[in-house]
Amino acid sequence: MGFKLRSIVVAVAVAALACTVVAQPTGGGGGRGGGQRGGGGMMRNNPFSMLTVKEIQDELKLNADQITKITALQTEYRDTSQKARQDARDSGMSREDQTKAGQKLSDDYTKKLNDILTADQQKRIKELRIQRAGNSALTMPDVQKELGFTTKQTEDAKTQQD
Repeated sequence: MGFKLRSIVVAVAVAALACTVVAQPTGGGGGRGGGQRGGGGMMRNNPFSMLTVKEIQDELKLNADQITKITALQTEYRDTSQKARQDARDSGMSREDQTKAGQKLSDDYTKKLNDILTADQQKRIKELRIQRAGNSALTMPDVQKELGFTTKQTEDAKTQQD
């Protein structure tokens, strides 16, 4: 493992440990996930889901106008993605093509979200996503791109997570 990659991995691990309190939701229900929405009781690691958590909204210092716009965008994204998934299933689209279409939709809505957030808020939500992901952050395409992963390193990271 190269020095740069090792340094990043250590930094991510330290940041994840140091900041888990900020990134962890509070409230409702016992057990894993605290009763939030999301697959398997766990909150998904995407900006739309993360921005429903009051502590993250506070951490980002979102104002009331931003929260209103983000809430509307979240509803639009949820409805659009549900319809797109159903249409893809109904049309017999392959799983691979469904994944690509879902990623494109997510990318499009992330751009819309970034129009609402300041540059500092965009940077911080990205940091929180990486912290929340822990070791699996190394499988995130944007992290791999930023670190300059080779094809082999990308495959190795996926293999390590499987």
